[in-house]
Amino acid sequence: MNMDNMVISLDCGAEVIIQHKDNKYQLFEVLEYIENHDTPWSKGMSIRPIGEEHKDINQALGELLYFALNEYETLALNEMSEVVKATMNKIEEWFKLHSEYLATL
Repeated sequence: MNMDNMVISLDCGAEVIIQHKDNKYQLFEVLEYIENHDTPWSKGMSIRPIGEEHKDINQALGELLYFALNEYETLALNEMSEVVKATMNKIEEWFKLHSEYLATL
């Protein structure tokens, strides 16, 4: 790994690279690792830039915190959506069973 790059694994499951180049800092999200690569480390992964370049490491860390918060919110919303869908399916199942019961009376 290049000494001007730092890889951070977040609790939300995302992996972020902070790249230091020409006195600027840029964040990249690691989307996937490419297997069996014979190229430098950064070529062995699929990455996408996050935000803009920053002149100060504190600005880059602030953006990293914002990214992590965004990921947590997305995970929470997805989880709530699944719970609501499961509840709706159970209610629909109950109404079908109840309707069949009433039809047999």
